[in-house]
Amino acid sequence: MKRILVVDSDIGSRESIRSTFWGIYELQTAETSQEALHWLGAQHFDLLIFDALMLRQVAKNFIEEARKIAPEIPLIAVSAFYHEQRPDESGQLPSMGFICKPFDVFELRNLVARTLETANLKRHRTTFKSELTQKFPVNVIGESGGIQRAVEIAQQASQTSHPVVLLGEAGTGREFLARQIHSWSRRGNEPFVKVENASSDVESVDSAIFGEVINLTGVEIKSGAIDVAGSGAIFLNEAPRFPTDTRTRLKAALKSKVFHRLGSPSKGIPYITRFFISCDFSKEPEPIAREFLAEMENTGPIHMISLPPLRERRQDIPMLIAHYLTQNSSGSSARMSGVEPEALQRLQSYSWPGNVQELRIVLERILVLHGEEEVLRLGYLPREIGGNPLPYLDPEVISFTEATEQLHRQMITSALKKSNGRIKTAADLLNLTPRILQHRIDKLNIEADNL
Repeated sequence: MKRILVVDSDIGSRESIRSTFWGIYELQTAETSQEALHWLGAQHFDLLIFDALMLRQVAKNFIEEARKIAPEIPLIAVSAFYHEQRPDESGQLPSMGFICKPFDVFELRNLVARTLETANLKRHRTTFKSELTQKFPVNVIGESGGIQRAVEIAQQASQTSHPVVLLGEAGTGREFLARQIHSWSRRGNEPFVKVENASSDVESVDSAIFGEVINLTGVEIKSGAIDVAGSGAIFLNEAPRFPTDTRTRLKAALKSKVFHRLGSPSKGIPYITRFFISCDFSKEPEPIAREFLAEMENTGPIHMISLPPLRERRQDIPMLIAHYLTQNSSGSSARMSGVEPEALQRLQSYSWPGNVQELRIVLERILVLHGEEEVLRLGYLPREIGGNPLPYLDPEVISFTEATEQLHRQMITSALKKSNGRIKTAADLLNLTPRILQHRIDKLNIEADNL
């Protein structure tokens, strides 16, 4: 439930607003600006409603102080006089709505709903600006024991607000599963903000997560991921590789449910944002892994989810292939919907160091080059997976004639399969005449009708 802070010196106005939103939002009222700042520093709020008369008295300083604590919070001014609807100072108050006293209950409810929705959309735009081309699955795909266990814990995690630690190699779907948990939860309509470990500089990483006070004399606050996410979620990618000081600050924030903005001398700021923390310990020394997990467990209740690498869930590969072929074909003219047995065998036997992400990229590349075909064939696979290979032939093991016949047999068989046994079509694929192709089929004893 959204939280609203109402600041008004008139007890009648405060109680009127409280009754207007009873059971719709969670309300906290304050009689003075000092009391309001106290509440802002004690709890997270999604909206601030205040008496416009404060604009003539302490409003500017009050808004500046409020913005230092919650730079993204939207504002609504309430006034008893229509001519105060556009005071000069209002130009300095972004995201501000306005309503006159005595207000209509439905008008105020609509204004609050619109203001909260606008603020949410703004945060979504900020969040997804760099993610417009990314694709995320609707559900986690797979029937193997490891992935089913992960989904089971994920469903449990969606019913709480505890931090979630996702363990797995790069490309196993940690971010996908975090987004799935977020969409299942009551926070599903709130922003999901991703923070990469793009720098070893402590101040840069701290600023990205917790924000930064740029100018203590004004309201120049650089919003961090916590500010943008609000009551949504933050995904910290490869958190164990964050600078040590950042990990210490993160651990303290998770434990106390308050954070300290970089450059701010003020006390901690409360938050209700949910944290998803991804970890890849496959390339890290075991002591580092144990130390980080112990740090997380000491912060309070958490959900720990392990995602198996693709090489440990090979039985899921056909399902994943079918999913990605369908997903990509639906938005293009690609016709590919099946996989020939030889190609599937190579796809399942490959070690997939890049895991599910690598599989998706490989399939997308194949669809770009061969999407007009209905079946994914062995020759379409990248060389590293075993497709389109020219194997090393040892002259001490195989003769030149035998190797040539083996290559001709492979090419003719592949062409006949693609052409459904039609000699002329297969000959065109091989750049041969039908007569010469038939001669080589007979010479190699290839049974075209049984392919």
